[in-house]
Amino acid sequence: YLVFAVGAVLASVILGALLGAAAGLFGGPVDATVSRVVESVSAFPPLVLVIGVQAAVPRPTLLTLFLAIALTRWPEIARLVRAQVMLAATRDYVLAARALGASPLRVLRRHIAPNVRAPLIVAAGGGVSAVVLTEASLDFLRVAGATGAASWGETMSQFRDAPSAFWLLAFPGLLLVV
Repeated sequence: YLVFAVGAVLASVILGALLGAAAGLFGGPVDATVSRVVESVSAFPPLVLVIGVQAAVPRPTLLTLFLAIALTRWPEIARLVRAQVMLAATRDYVLAARALGASPLRVLRRHIAPNVRAPLIVAAGGGVSAVVLTEASLDFLRVAGATGAASWGETMSQFRDAPSAFWLLAFPGLLLVV
């Protein structure tokens, strides 16, 4: 499921970066709208939101799980990018580029985006582990849907049916902690 986690984080990074950059660069009503949407999505714990989406879908699949996780992870990325864009927009070289007549998108691409890239990569790296834990939690609770692939959460869930087989809980749990 590492490929699944990386894909979900990549999708959430793209969505969060686009919305966060728009909010930080344009400000005003765009910033207010994006901020309210971020607050609305962030009001619910991601695990509860994913369980709700999976419960609302008639036949949960790996694709619906992927979309549900990606759509719950983007607000933290949007907040980070918005803050970094607003910080970088006050730098002297950005103000100089604007004074020379550079368009807002050119300023974003050439002067602001390089400053946002490093924190974004760090957040994405941490996001992969969070997605793996979310997926394992959903499989443990048996609400992830029929994916047809083995999962650490599913293996830990099998411990309920065979309590004497401690290794079903111990080894996947240890790997998730690591």
